[in-house]
Amino acid sequence: MVTINKATLSSNVWETFYDRILANVTSVTLSDSTTRTVKTVTGSFPDKAVDSDKPTSDYPIIVINTPTISWDGPPSFSLTKKKAMISINIEIYESKSESAELLLDAVNESIETYRNSLKDLGLRFVKQDSTDSDEVFRGKIKLHIRRTTWTMEYIFTATRTY
Repeated sequence: MVTINKATLSSNVWETFYDRILANVTSVTLSDSTTRTVKTVTGSFPDKAVDSDKPTSDYPIIVINTPTISWDGPPSFSLTKKKAMISINIEIYESKSESAELLLDAVNESIETYRNSLKDLGLRFVKQDSTDSDEVFRGKIKLHIRRTTWTMEYIFTATRTY
């Protein structure tokens, strides 16, 4: 577990979510009793060619995007504290629709059950903001994409300028 502070907010929030998902979202069992194991957890869609002889064997892929941080919120939380609003998007790319749905549920459950620990790191009001889905063709296969967005606040002591 990393320490989150103002200087490393973006990278350490990303690393916290990455570590949590990597440790807790490894595979799902489908209704036909087959298991789909996560092939890649990463910060961006892989640049390597995923269209091998068996293109569906390269999926599922979980992409944890860099957090978006808004410093434009209320100018101050209190006389000495400020607030940063954080949003992080997590995407699942999968060749099977059912697996994509189950992985989305697993990602959300992994974060939901971790909220208390996130609070201990200084991330407050962690909540699931939205989910989204899409389908695209990549070569010969249809990809099912599921997205979840989580938002939170980080409160810190403001830098004093006189």
